[in-house]
Amino acid sequence: MASPSAQKPDSERYGWTSIILHWLGAVALVFSFTTGDPLEDAAGAERVSAYANHVFWASILGILLIARVVWRIRRGFKPNPSQQLALRVLARAVMIGFLISILGAVVSGLLLPWTEGTALEIGALTIASPMSSVPALYDFMAGAHSLFSHIWIALLLLHLLGALKHLIIDRDEVFGGIFWRSANGGRR
Repeated sequence: MASPSAQKPDSERYGWTSIILHWLGAVALVFSFTTGDPLEDAAGAERVSAYANHVFWASILGILLIARVVWRIRRGFKPNPSQQLALRVLARAVMIGFLISILGAVVSGLLLPWTEGTALEIGALTIASPMSSVPALYDFMAGAHSLFSHIWIALLLLHLLGALKHLIIDRDEVFGGIFWRSANGGRR
């Protein structure tokens, strides 16, 4: 039996960099969400600690997102799997939706303290606010952050359904492409 990496041409497989960025981003996304959602119920020192944890991991997510987008642009996109046009369009829309929702959540979240007129603190890094408090802008950013931070859940469900479709119905190598690298060491 051929190894998983030998079952699919390199042009259709991800390399280690893409695989690692994908899974680190997935972990950071889930961790950012699980540390941010309980903030509404936290108070006092617990809230300060939870907030710092959330901002740190959301910032890591933003860095991973930027790295992944730059890497993908430099390496190009892998060919679309052979399937109906509507499913290819849906798959691309989900991918773009993920990128927009993550970027929107990270950017709006990082701008929230500034719109309150307070410094942005990411771990030991403190960046002073370039503005004084703007309540209307804060409310807008808080709403945008909430929307972007929750819309990815529907996108994740569509992504997982698509992956399961490839695994169970199509029985092609699309599902495995993000778990192991290509035969020649992976360039994508």
